Amino acid sequence: MTGTGVDSGTEGKHRSPGPSRQRHVSDFTALTRRVQEAGYMRRSYGYYWTKLIGLTLGGLGLAVAFVLLGDTWWQMVTAVVLALLMTQVAFLGHDAAHRQIFV
Repeated sequence: MTGTGVDSGTEGKHRSPGPSRQRHVSDFTALTRRVQEAGYMRRSYGYYWTKLIGLTLGGLGLAVAFVLLGDTWWQMVTAVVLALLMTQVAFLGHDAAHRQIFV
């Protein structure tokens, strides 16, 4: 197969990881251990609770502002703010999907 990047001489053969690959894996393992020992991977419950409550209150405030503004062009401002708010909600959803918020 031309242009696929597959070496026809190694098809169907299992290659064992070479010394270079093993060194990179052990480097990553050592780095991971140092990061965890330093406490950088601990969950930040206060941060996430603040974000969850703040985004909820912000959404409610935005809904009230949308209604109070009525049928005006100023509602476009609420649309921009809503886009930013929903982006933050998406980031929280991403963290939650990776089980980074609560166990």
